[in-house]
Amino acid sequence: MKAVIFVLVAAGSSLYLYEKTEAITGTGRHHTRAKKYKYMETGKVLQDTFQETLCQDYREYCRRQDFEATPEGFVSYMIDKDIIPAVSIKRYTIRREYQKNHTKQSDKKTRTVHFLSDRFNISPRTVWAILKRERM
Repeated sequence: MKAVIFVLVAAGSSLYLYEKTEAITGTGRHHTRAKKYKYMETGKVLQDTFQETLCQDYREYCRRQDFEATPEGFVSYMIDKDIIPAVSIKRYTIRREYQKNHTKQSDKKTRTVHFLSDRFNISPRTVWAILKRERM
């Protein structure tokens, strides 16, 4: 039996595609092989094209819906179109709210984490993990 797994990983300004092949021989032995492919550069030209296309799509959307183009509307548009993943929204919000609500005393850290946990209905462990990831 043979299984092939593909994983797309962002690293710096490049995307890499990893191919992992696992095979089980007739004797029950596992053989694993991995290959790494450079998938594409996410350089300046790609970013500029993305920005230009996204802004143009948003302006057309506003025109069709007869909405005024606003920064708040633009953010909502990107969320609705799944351009900003939910996990990014959660991480960003937790980090920013922690900065706003936290004082420099270490005994307040736990209280702030529990406050955010209750406010956003996520576990304190998840809040700590998000904060530790960013080294607040």
